[in-house]
Amino acid sequence: MIDEYDDSRYSNETCESVETYFSPKCYALANALKVTKAENSRSYTFSMVSNQKITDHFNGAPLYWTFHIAEKNSGSIEDEDRYFELTFSKKHRKMVSNSYIPHVMAEASLLEMRNREMSLYTNRAADHEGGKWSPVSFSHPSTLDTLAFDSSMKTRIKNDLMRFVHQKEYYKKVGRARKRGYLLFGPPGTGKTSLIVAIANFLNFDIYDLELRSVMSNFRLRKLLTWTNSKSIIAIEDIDCSRDLVNREKKAKAKREEEEEIGGRREERR
Repeated sequence: MIDEYDDSRYSNETCESVETYFSPKCYALANALKVTKAENSRSYTFSMVSNQKITDHFNGAPLYWTFHIAEKNSGSIEDEDRYFELTFSKKHRKMVSNSYIPHVMAEASLLEMRNREMSLYTNRAADHEGGKWSPVSFSHPSTLDTLAFDSSMKTRIKNDLMRFVHQKEYYKKVGRARKRGYLLFGPPGTGKTSLIVAIANFLNFDIYDLELRSVMSNFRLRKLLTWTNSKSIIAIEDIDCSRDLVNREKKAKAKREEEEEIGGRREERR
């Protein structure tokens, strides 16, 4: 039995994942549906109504799910107990705990990523030191399939991206930061931004548009990077024009001192 809330009345993430996992199955199999749409979701979520049953199959084994709503004496919706009940043959107990439940959680996580609304973050107008990210909802039609460039290169990019996505355990094992970098170069209008958006759509990652000229110190830069989501693309535009941004605090301080000195000389002349 998987309750909607835990003993402390906090939302049970496992229950939410089961509901997400069954959304496409409910749409295909159920005779009655409950339809909801989260604030940051691209699509609707379909879930079971009370006492509804759905049969799922995993590794050839039938698994029976039932959704229940048990009303309490008060009759208030807050006092309803909602829970999923899973029944199966005893011989499948080990398979369910070791393989099936992790499979449901993993599939639910993928569905959540696909359905959520992407965001575009920028540090341009956040504050005078570029210390925060400003998010907006983001939707763009560019995909790797619609971009016009060599098909073999598209395949190489897709394979490389999927290899990176599936190497999470490898990066953890070797103790390295999990990141992948691409250097795009060419004159304006050659599709660099469109390729970045297409990769974001392919991976369903958020995009962080980093404007280095708005970052006044390496400390601020490190802070910005720590405030990014794990599944995201950090796009640094015109990086070749940022070579003079090293030691920006020292340069800014020297410039202020120079301006103060010039101002002092003018006052003396008066």
